[in-house]
Amino acid sequence: MSKTDPPHKLIETIYRAALEPKDYDAFMIEWNDWFQQRLSALENLRESDPAYNAKDFDAHFDLASRLLERINEPPSSQGGMQGPQMLVDSTGAILWLNSEAAQLLGATRGSDIASHFQSDRQKSEFMSLLRGLPGDGVPPPLVLHLTPASRDTPAQPHPFRIEPVRDGPEANLVLIASIAPAWPAAADSVLANSHDLSPGECEICAQLAQGKSAATIAELRGRSLATVRTQIKKIMAKTARSSQPELVAYLHSVMRLAETMPAPATEAPAIAHTASRTDHLALPSRSLPVELHGPENGTPVLFMHGMLDGTGVTRRATKALHDLNLRLICPHRPAFGASDPDPEGPVGAPQRFAQFLGELARRMNLDRPIMLGHMAGALYAFAAARACGAAGIVNVAGGVPIRSSAQFAAMTRRQRLVAYTARHTPSVLPFVLRAGIRQIKGSASRRFMHSLYEHAPVDNAMIQDDEISELILAGYRFSVAQGHLAFQTDSYQVVRDWSDLVAQSAPCPVRLVHGAHDPVVSLDSVRDFAATEPDRIELVARPDAGQLVFYQEPETVLRVVRDLADQRQS
Repeated sequence: MSKTDPPHKLIETIYRAALEPKDYDAFMIEWNDWFQQRLSALENLRESDPAYNAKDFDAHFDLASRLLERINEPPSSQGGMQGPQMLVDSTGAILWLNSEAAQLLGATRGSDIASHFQSDRQKSEFMSLLRGLPGDGVPPPLVLHLTPASRDTPAQPHPFRIEPVRDGPEANLVLIASIAPAWPAAADSVLANSHDLSPGECEICAQLAQGKSAATIAELRGRSLATVRTQIKKIMAKTARSSQPELVAYLHSVMRLAETMPAPATEAPAIAHTASRTDHLALPSRSLPVELHGPENGTPVLFMHGMLDGTGVTRRATKALHDLNLRLICPHRPAFGASDPDPEGPVGAPQRFAQFLGELARRMNLDRPIMLGHMAGALYAFAAARACGAAGIVNVAGGVPIRSSAQFAAMTRRQRLVAYTARHTPSVLPFVLRAGIRQIKGSASRRFMHSLYEHAPVDNAMIQDDEISELILAGYRFSVAQGHLAFQTDSYQVVRDWSDLVAQSAPCPVRLVHGAHDPVVSLDSVRDFAATEPDRIELVARPDAGQLVFYQEPETVLRVVRDLADQRQS
């Protein structure tokens, strides 16, 4: 294996990330290890730095991206597991399989899938499909049955969807995925109301209905097989079913009933970040959604949101806006939320958006507003300041121009890895982002949030607050509403030296509010940036805060904004 070839384990986790959102973290660990081996000698960043690409390497990411396109959004219902899944090459050898498939079939990576088909006829159909792979076009999918290697008697054949995936004229794969019925959200309430089943028992029912064996359920739930079998017997007693097959048949009937019922209402999180109103400003070639927070006649503040944070504010921030008489005007940047995407791509995106913001400022009669950039929104605050006639710029937990690899090294692993990918393997970036987005959109969104702050104690403590965590998760959904387009644009921008945007911005005072424990942009790098223009840029360091300083200390941040606004008036 050459130095540029990906290791076998990385290849496996690429497919795992594409097929199972919960395995995105395992992929990122392998991807990080691969990068570290190649960047250890890199001390400075230059536009001529190498792009780490290899033909075989890119082929796996390309194929995994196609798999992402074919798979529906991960279910968010109680039984949200994806079920047994495998990838098989054109010889019938298993390239990858998840733990549920291994448990169900007793199969291993590299073994021959043909031995698991229910009958010789079905095996013949599958082999015929494989023989048709090298031709033009893609054969239609099949539904075939595989025989479980189960201790249960008798072993019921399990239905699978057999779907060819074309990857060029010579390399082809087959995706084999369980046809497991989705568990309707209303099914839990039916079982709870009719049979007094607990939430844990309802979850087991969902797994049984999806064809999972007791052994698989035990593994997924982290329980012993004996415990799960005892729980299944209790469920059978409560539902008056005399056997497990009879119970499964009954659960399928419950599912059909639940599919006709509305999903049960869930209690809305007790957060107060809803905008006082949302306008849609008609600008040339686009309709620009604009959220508004704070008193209607307050001093105008143009808020530039970042990559993941959205435009919501906490109760404390809302109170501070009214106390300080500040009106937060929050335009949705291209491809975020419902805002139109920028058809011209990442290059030049901040400058193009600055033109729209200049028009917005004129339409809304904004008199020398303050620009407030949050996280990645910092570079957009600089880009738009002149077009908006800004009287000042306040950046909170903002990025700074990237000039050395030391700035990458100071980041936590997850943020650093996305930055490395954007800088050195841009062809791979869409997959990394889309696989992460699938985790955000699925039931693992909280796992995604915790992975960002697992090595940042101050911020990790902040996301334990229900209001803040729900606000952040809402920001995630806002950011990924249109897929990976917004992420891709911002990732391209923030990993580069964007000093030209600073030089071209309005000659107004700048304040940088930054937490000493920020896990993404180090306080030292912000201090160095401020030193480049000491007469204009001032650092406001917060010794007890991290990246989430705006949520932790909204009064401090907005007081800095108020002070700049008062300087404008004087």
